[in-house]
Amino acid sequence: ISCSLVGSEMCIRDSCKTNGTLYISKKVCAISAIALDKANITKFVVNNDNPSFKAIDGVLYTKNGTRLVRFPNNYSKSYTIPTGVKTISQYAFRNSEQLEEVIIPDTVTKIGEGAFYGCSSLSKISIPQKIRAIRPYTFFNCSSLKNIKLPSKLQILGSCSFQDCKSLKTINIPKNIESITSVSYTHLRAHETAAN
Repeated sequence: ISCSLVGSEMCIRDSCKTNGTLYISKKVCAISAIALDKANITKFVVNNDNPSFKAIDGVLYTKNGTRLVRFPNNYSKSYTIPTGVKTISQYAFRNSEQLEEVIIPDTVTKIGEGAFYGCSSLSKISIPQKIRAIRPYTFFNCSSLKNIKLPSKLQILGSCSFQDCKSLKTINIPKNIESITSVSYTHLRAHETAAN
């Protein structure tokens, strides 16, 4: 089953419950961060005449390829983000429950709020050194994540960024950190913090 977004609709705001391939017409220019929460997407296909988006190997990007907009939540267990991507959009990988590993290139300088929210099988990820802020809910309920190394120049650790990461045992807090919200790692089963 596929869902083709056509006609006069310019923005996908409401929940789309498609299964399989999601076709995006040339007229769609905006997609709400939560519009695809109830979808079960295996890949995106974008009309070649769409001025805002394109699909790279089934993953949704902005037309210039510098921002990862949305990862199909039923795509694969491992994914390597292409070099040249600068931004991972908010909730881009949300509820990709079978995803186990993400390789992020050094070109990425911003990871949006809730980017890996609900990726319950995610166990391997490295954060590029250029990242200065971990936004709220970035790794919320990543219950298989066992360890993570934060960038040495990280300045901000947002609220609930590691909440419900039940397998996470160690977080190394960089010495240059400027702000840690009190609930950044609430509900960790066990954690140790140390300055790098």
